[in-house]
Amino acid sequence: MKTRKLFWIFLFVGIGTLYGSWVFYNSTKIFLKTAQTADGVVIDVISKRSSDSDGHTSYSYYPIVRYKAPSGESLQFESNYGSNPPSYNKGENVEVLFDPGDFKNARINSFLALWLGAIICGIIGTIFSLIGGGVLWYGFNKKKTNESLRLTGQRVSTDFTEVKQKNYQVNGRSPWVVLSKWQNLRTGETHIFESESIWSDPRSYLQDKKTLEVLIDPQNPKKHHMDVSFLPKEIHS
Repeated sequence: MKTRKLFWIFLFVGIGTLYGSWVFYNSTKIFLKTAQTADGVVIDVISKRSSDSDGHTSYSYYPIVRYKAPSGESLQFESNYGSNPPSYNKGENVEVLFDPGDFKNARINSFLALWLGAIICGIIGTIFSLIGGGVLWYGFNKKKTNESLRLTGQRVSTDFTEVKQKNYQVNGRSPWVVLSKWQNLRTGETHIFESESIWSDPRSYLQDKKTLEVLIDPQNPKKHHMDVSFLPKEIHS
């Protein structure tokens, strides 16, 4: 899978999860408009097991609540909010919100029981959207800059210095970058240039390289594009 596709997935997952957050929020908002209150009691606390990707097991505890409907009927429900340690104890009194049109649609009247789903989806959706959208925007902006440099940039010959691997991973892989330096004879300033991310080790293709071509913006050499087109296409993705 190409790296760019991964960030498109991040963006779509983020947008979808943000939509889920809105659905949770809107559903709770509609519920609260007509909800009525009743006294309830926790009759039991049940545990549910979950495992993460590393195989670690954890438990969350969900209260079972009993309350009386206006008709006098005794009803019970399992709270949609679980925690560890348990937030409620057996025999504890709680306030219940219920739908007068559907007595089985009831929730404990607490901030987390009402809004936790929307909050979690909102946080996850925001993180995924920012990562995916941010990287894609950076790539689009970088591509636009490179196109401009190809048309108006100044081509300079730079001294190849090193290849290094970044200290972060994307989809289990750490990118590589090529570095070179160039001295601006007009200003005497030395500039360090870095290539775009390369997703396989390029060192074997650079053993005999002493210089590298870089396109720069003469007014702002920080805007640059290193020409590494001599590297095989397959190691770029």
